Amino acid sequence: MVSNEVAPSANIDRKLRDEELAAVRPFNTQRRLDASRLISGFFGFVLTGLVLAFLILAYQNAFGVITQLNILAIAGGLLLCVLLYGIGWLFAQNGRLLPATIITVVSSNLSIIAATLSWTILLAHGLTPVTLILFAATTVPILLAGELSDTWAVFSSVLTMNVLVLGLIVFTPSQDPALTQFFQHQRVLFTLLTIAIQWAVAAIAVTMNRNYLSTMRALGQAYVQVQRLDGLKDQFITNINHELRTPVMTLQAYIEYLRLTREEIPEEEIAEMLDRASRSGMNLVALLTSILDVRRIDEHAGEFELEPVVLLEAIEQSLSLLDPREVGQGARQLHLSVPHALRVMGEPVRVQQIMINLISNAIKYSDAGMPIEISARVMPKHEARQRLRRGADHSDQPLVEIRVRDYGLGIPPDQIPLLFNRFVRLPRDLASTVIGNGLGLYLCRVLSRAMGGDIRVVSQGIPGEGSTFYLTLLAVTSDEINHAGDITNPRMKVISVAGKPH
Repeated sequence: MVSNEVAPSANIDRKLRDEELAAVRPFNTQRRLDASRLISGFFGFVLTGLVLAFLILAYQNAFGVITQLNILAIAGGLLLCVLLYGIGWLFAQNGRLLPATIITVVSSNLSIIAATLSWTILLAHGLTPVTLILFAATTVPILLAGELSDTWAVFSSVLTMNVLVLGLIVFTPSQDPALTQFFQHQRVLFTLLTIAIQWAVAAIAVTMNRNYLSTMRALGQAYVQVQRLDGLKDQFITNINHELRTPVMTLQAYIEYLRLTREEIPEEEIAEMLDRASRSGMNLVALLTSILDVRRIDEHAGEFELEPVVLLEAIEQSLSLLDPREVGQGARQLHLSVPHALRVMGEPVRVQQIMINLISNAIKYSDAGMPIEISARVMPKHEARQRLRRGADHSDQPLVEIRVRDYGLGIPPDQIPLLFNRFVRLPRDLASTVIGNGLGLYLCRVLSRAMGGDIRVVSQGIPGEGSTFYLTLLAVTSDEINHAGDITNPRMKVISVAGKPH
């Protein structure tokens, strides 16, 4: 049972995360493309200048034939890097993110390797102070990998630079007497410090990358929420327009009919017309009152004074207060499994209001004759702790779980997060004849949380399997629970409310 309840929630959370990531992915992709294009162009330009400088030195024959050949070899290696940067720039220009970032990161690693090896081996024939400066430049490709790519690229770059530094320090002799004396005593320490600095830069690059992604996800979440709010606004306008139009137009039609025909129709028909007009006006007043109630409850939800409420009595009282228009004609089997003495902490009227909404929804959104199940139990302490909302008070007080199950249409799992918002109805319900203003479940959530509990729903959205609403409320003290702990045998009641279907 637990796995069946958790799976839809996990799928919904995964879908929401996917939506948030999808919202920011274009911005992140464009940022990386722009960075790849800029870095490839700039580094390619700088290396082109170095190639030209080396070619000029080779042409002037300033250092002898052997040095000329070395310079030409260096120029050839740098020219290869320039070519790679050009390819990376073209990929970035054409929107090819993955090859653009890979080539740019690889090119930056090869550029540092080529420059360091060329100077140390071909020109200086050993370690010199310039080589130590080039060691500092090994952090550049690490930072670039963190900016352009993911963690794997950072680790690849830092390991490559580790091998480069370690190989040169261990296997290349020094041509500077001062460096030779220094490395005789501090070679190991210098090597460890250099590698440690590279890893420190790698950690900074990874941290910056992750912080950036975290910020982008937060922006994506805000963006998705704004889109949802826009959708809720549009849905609210559609819903209110639908709910207001019917009573207003009905009232207007009856008044206009009476105005035009009052002298021609009998008194009995006039009385009936006035009665229908009055009902339409009451429907309009009820809708406006419910909207005002939402604002009042939002403002004063924390001012409830809780008292023990006998749950079974509250449920039975709720059944007697059901709206005949919503129940319709016919009978329903209601299976009750609630302890006689079980009490919850709450306001009696508000507990009844929640139960009326839940039972009404179970009736409205299931076919005539389908049963409804209501059960209640005292939750074990470990389960109650898991069920309590984060940051809620009463963490040590036991909870009572009330389960309301119907066998109707069910709720699509991806639409469950919208269900407890104000003025929200499912898309399929907006075009239906089912009465509703999108406030009932929102009030259930506000009221249950104001009384220290919560409400949730589990549904697979499969017609015939229906939905199960789980309402949790604070229980009374443990001593009283011990007297009310045995659940009574399931009893069947029949809901039968006479009245015309609306």
